[in-house]
Order: sequence, then C-alpha cells, then structure tokens
Amino acid sequence: MTEQKEAKECGCPYCEVEGHAPDSELCAPCEIVIVECVHCGQPVRDGAEVCPHCGKPPK
Repeated sequence: MTEQKEAKECGCPYCEVEGHAPDSELCAPCEIVIVECVHCGQPVRDGAEVCPHCGKPPK
C-alpha cells in the first residue's frame, strides 16, 4: 500500500518534516536556512550552488 505525501508546510526541499513555520527562513528540524530561488521562486538551501528545482544558481 502506498500513501501519498501531503505538501510540506515548511517548503524545505531537504527534509521530510511537516508542520513547522512556513514563513520562517530557518527549517528548525534540519537547521537549514531556506531562501527563494531568483529564477523559479522555489525554496532552496541558502548557500546552495544549484537550485534542486530548476538546476540554475539560486542567486
């Protein structure tokens, strides 16, 4: 049996934790600072060289 995962409220693409502050820049459970990619607008780890969503540099 396969369950569908609901969208994470935090928007963090790096952890599986749900339910923490969506407006926060810090994903508290995995302690990663999340910023918005300037190319696609998706959440990405601050300091990442490549956005996991669009494959371009996030800044």
